[in-house]
Amino acid sequence: MKYLSIVRRGLPSINVEGSNKKAVLAGDYLLAQVIVDLSNAGNLELVKEMSLVIQALSEGEWLQLDSSSKREYSKEIIEKIALCKTSSVMIWCAVAPAILKKLSTKTVQYCREFGENLGLAFQFIDDTFDFNVSSKKDPMLDIKNGIVNSVLFDWMENHPKIKYAFKTGSNLENLLEGQSLDESCKKVTKESLDRLDRCKELLELIVKDVAMNEEELQRMEKAKQPLVNILDYLGSRSF
Repeated sequence: MKYLSIVRRGLPSINVEGSNKKAVLAGDYLLAQVIVDLSNAGNLELVKEMSLVIQALSEGEWLQLDSSSKREYSKEIIEKIALCKTSSVMIWCAVAPAILKKLSTKTVQYCREFGENLGLAFQFIDDTFDFNVSSKKDPMLDIKNGIVNSVLFDWMENHPKIKYAFKTGSNLENLLEGQSLDESCKKVTKESLDRLDRCKELLELIVKDVAMNEEELQRMEKAKQPLVNILDYLGSRSF
């Protein structure tokens, strides 16, 4: 039995308002509509970038299902799933404007790295919410579904007997009963905050690359502030 999220950002999810099938169809429809709109705009590079996002989302879901069914995880697999399922979307949001503005290859690469780090930080901070009672996220949802996230993986790496018990079929929720994952949450949080700091560094590099004069530099410094505020907010939400 798969447990479905009934809350998103503190509000009822479409699983509550409709059904899981409707949620999947809605997502498929939105992605198809994006491809249609991009095709009509005539920018093949943007179409390619969105195609890569759709490919990554499918690959990430497949990898997560495969790892969950086989109970086989590694740090590389955990990161790959996050790259595919979360960072791919963030990369698109960062890269698409740079492509539209015909910015340099170097600047586009900075944008790509920004999206990658933002996605990983966002996902791993979100993983800690499974163990935060004040979170609006459905508590322990991944664990109920037998999915190992970054926090749980780090914790099991430090508890070989529990890792072996999980690998050989023990129920994940039962293994966690009465256990504290605070130290692993703190470690994952630290790695996430480092990625948010790298995002801020990349914003500075992007501004320097794009601004051609003092007036443009001031305009871009002002424009980047909302992004800095978002990065600070994500950091403040960490464990």
